[in-house]
Amino acid sequence: MAMRARPVTVALAVGLTAGLLACGGGDGEVTSSTTSTEDDSSSTGEDEATTTTLAPEEAVWNTWTAGLLAAGNAVDPNDPAIAQYTTGQAFENYVQTKADNQAGRRRVESTIEHNRKTVTVTGDSATVEDCVVDTSNAYSTDTGQVLRSPEVNSADVDATLQRVDGVWKIANIRYTPQEC
Repeated sequence: MAMRARPVTVALAVGLTAGLLACGGGDGEVTSSTTSTEDDSSSTGEDEATTTTLAPEEAVWNTWTAGLLAAGNAVDPNDPAIAQYTTGQAFENYVQTKADNQAGRRRVESTIEHNRKTVTVTGDSATVEDCVVDTSNAYSTDTGQVLRSPEVNSADVDATLQRVDGVWKIANIRYTPQEC
């Protein structure tokens, strides 16, 4: 894979923001899913991160995946799901990505192979490490025309979650392009 720092990072940010979804599983388990940012639905179920019967690591993992699904599926930068699941830099990045997509009149569809590595919880902070393979397409929201042919990118993903008022939220996501 050619390492083009800015284009790959932007493609991963858009594709992964749109596509990393609720794929559970144990450490090292590989799962895949498909999503489209055109779908403006968001998760309305109970936030599993606040359920005390789950181990802390599983509660964080569930918030990580549910948050990526809900915020990733948001089309409008003002969608309440973005604030429900994100905070800090992650919140700002999601809002900006959604505003950019809306202004550019495009939607992104992704298929993600999600490889859970680790989940670590320390007090009100947690880290999630994954390696993802993202195959994404971009389409015009006006015409449906393909704006970008299928593109495959892989990256290590390191995310930080913070517990805010008793609820886990995604605070920061870092993508490092590399083969999984």
